[in-house]
Amino acid sequence: MTMRFVVIAGVSDEGLAALWAGCRRLRELDVSYLAGLGGAGLTGQGGAARLRRFTARGNPALSAAGPAALLAAAPCLQEMDLCGCDGVSEEIVEAAVNALALNPRHLLLRLAGTGAAQAQEELPKHRLLTVNVADDLCNPNMRPDFVDRIFGNDSDESFDDLYDHDDFEDLFGSDEEIFLEDELDEYEQIFAYGIDVPDILI
Repeated sequence: MTMRFVVIAGVSDEGLAALWAGCRRLRELDVSYLAGLGGAGLTGQGGAARLRRFTARGNPALSAAGPAALLAAAPCLQEMDLCGCDGVSEEIVEAAVNALALNPRHLLLRLAGTGAAQAQEELPKHRLLTVNVADDLCNPNMRPDFVDRIFGNDSDESFDDLYDHDDFEDLFGSDEEIFLEDELDEYEQIFAYGIDVPDILI
């Protein structure tokens, strides 16, 4: 049996744009593990005025452009979690510094597992900005591009061959090898001492 995978895009940028239009009082938003989220749905929205926490973990198609636009449009945003978004570069930190210059507040960026984490020594700094590149909160098993390595793509690594008679003999041994004479002698000695043992079917 070989495991096959089908990637389901889930909510796309169009769906996220519709969410912004219909929900004007969002305080928290989590759009993690979506294959179809590229970031265009995060730009030009008017419903982020009260947003305080934004989470988008493990989105392989997400770049820094969408979250950067969200930082500019969300003056109350205090935490942005982009862990595991490979395409997010250090430009997100520069966008955060610019957003804090316009609307000062404490802001936490979680960027572990992103492209920005690779350039942590060169990231711009701000006294109100905390950048965490150490704690990766992304669950790799939930990513839309996750591949289960237990099952291979060919039949050589499947369980089909276990149903062959020869494989069962190799695994369990032949019938003649299951009960050896010396093992039966041990059971006879147990009975000789009067010790009760469970019934054994031979």
